[in-house]
Amino acid sequence: MIGRWFEGARAGRILCVLLPVAAGLGAELRVAGSPAKASVSVVRRVDVDYYLLTRAAPLEFDVDAAGDTAVWLRVYTRLWWPAGGNDRERYALSLWRDELERPYEFETEVSGTSRAAGGRRVGAWRSFFVQVPPGKNRLRLTLGGTRAETVGVRFVFQSPRPWRPLELPGFKRLELALSPGDRAEVRRYYEVPAGRELRFGVSGPGRLRVRVRLNYDATLLGQQTFLLTLKDGKRELARQTLTVGRSLTARFLNATDKVPSTERVVRLELPAGERELTAVVGGTLARSAAVAVEVLAPEKYE
Repeated sequence: MIGRWFEGARAGRILCVLLPVAAGLGAELRVAGSPAKASVSVVRRVDVDYYLLTRAAPLEFDVDAAGDTAVWLRVYTRLWWPAGGNDRERYALSLWRDELERPYEFETEVSGTSRAAGGRRVGAWRSFFVQVPPGKNRLRLTLGGTRAETVGVRFVFQSPRPWRPLELPGFKRLELALSPGDRAEVRRYYEVPAGRELRFGVSGPGRLRVRVRLNYDATLLGQQTFLLTLKDGKRELARQTLTVGRSLTARFLNATDKVPSTERVVRLELPAGERELTAVVGGTLARSAAVAVEVLAPEKYE
């Protein structure tokens, strides 16, 4: 899918047109009212306009996703640095839709390359993604209970970056379909016997994601638990006991004698440097598990 976004001539209006290969798919975002805006100068780049969010002035905006496909909205934020602020500051936001709240909390430092009007210091940007369902949607963004008084916000229609899957030599690849029919989403896992060490190399900084499903057979019934352990040498990075049941929506395409469980995910931050990690799925009656290991490179905050 090819994406382009445009900021309209009217203040508070951003238009996004997403163009898949076969047909046009549109999405539009309008900010309600006339919230204050401010420009942030970024070294080696053009000025970027941000809507100003305060406790007294939440941001309300409408997203109209045409067609029958959900769209991804990325919300960029910058803390307007408080007087007497520390080296690092925290701030909390809440996104509301249909009276349901989704909280977000960020920690940031003063940007070394960006300033608001008058040389006002701002934090390095932080962002989050929201998947907006088809049709007309009213959303509201509020500033939460920290000492932050003002946060700059801008909106871009943009999908999350894909995680990079790691190849796991020596293990059978499993193809899993997430829904019935010819248009099912297919994900790749590796079959790892229970109790066997899975070794893989990673390079940081970045993020690590380990996705696990138990493989049910005819003898395995009901809910099952398992222990997922991640180690860096002898140092334990994660140790989690997880519970799953048979998936009602997924099936293996190349292992019809097995039924996948629901998925459980463990995420870790990777420090700088190269290392070899081990993962073990144990403490289970299942004979094997479907495991996928993925990494995500860090973004450069300015």
